[in-house]
Amino acid sequence: WNLVWSFLAVVLILKPLAMMLTLDRLGFSRSTSFLTGVNLAQTSEFSLILVPIAIQANILPATYMVAITLVTLLTFVSSSYVIRYANRIYLLLRDRLFFLHRANLDKFDEFHTKKPFSAVLCGYNRTGYGILKSFKEKKKEILVVDYNPETIHRLRHESVPCIYGDLSDPEIVDRIFKFKPKVIISTVPDLDVNQLLIEQAEKSEHKVMLFVTASWIEDALRLYERGAHYVMLPNLVAGDYLAGIVHKHGKSHKHVHHLRKEHIKELKRRHRHAAE
Repeated sequence: WNLVWSFLAVVLILKPLAMMLTLDRLGFSRSTSFLTGVNLAQTSEFSLILVPIAIQANILPATYMVAITLVTLLTFVSSSYVIRYANRIYLLLRDRLFFLHRANLDKFDEFHTKKPFSAVLCGYNRTGYGILKSFKEKKKEILVVDYNPETIHRLRHESVPCIYGDLSDPEIVDRIFKFKPKVIISTVPDLDVNQLLIEQAEKSEHKVMLFVTASWIEDALRLYERGAHYVMLPNLVAGDYLAGIVHKHGKSHKHVHHLRKEHIKELKRRHRHAAE
């Protein structure tokens, strides 16, 4: 049992802690570092293949097989619950995670204006790119919130108003509402994150229109019940859009070729932008 407890300590404590500290040094937020770390609190089934090989080669004693099997089973069970309630666990432990001080965050967290923004975009990559582009074309200002340090660096270089932060962190959500937005657009298909935005909107003194994203129909219906003004399901939107193209241009090779050409051009533009 001593061997089992030792392995459990490594897998449940040292392994997540090492990942948390690594991400912290890279400049990721406290919540991102914590949630990523706890998601790794389990042993891989690959260890059940490697250990027998090591035992057969007389590198490890046979007792290791029993210990690794027990640890694998225990961590599989425990990690399923930890991952499911990770956000709640983070909220309980947030004030005690003093060692995750986001050492490199200063260079990303330079946006201190108190100026209000009529619109806030939560999540830049993929869908957010098109939304920001649309606001730029209409010469309307929008604040971008993203948890990727590289994205924030690129947006700052383009003089786009933005703040670094993870939407699963209530502190970041509080900060967003201090800008008094009239519209919040979330491209993050996370039910907990979008429910947190809705809860904060209900507490807000001013009215906010909430446009959020969901991956599943059940989540979309739940978000509507909670008070979201509009919920986008990317797969449904993509299906409707493609059906529209087929019905409108499907019989015209010329029109489809033009759409194809423009689509390739747009994809290359986005690819270049992501690589910069």
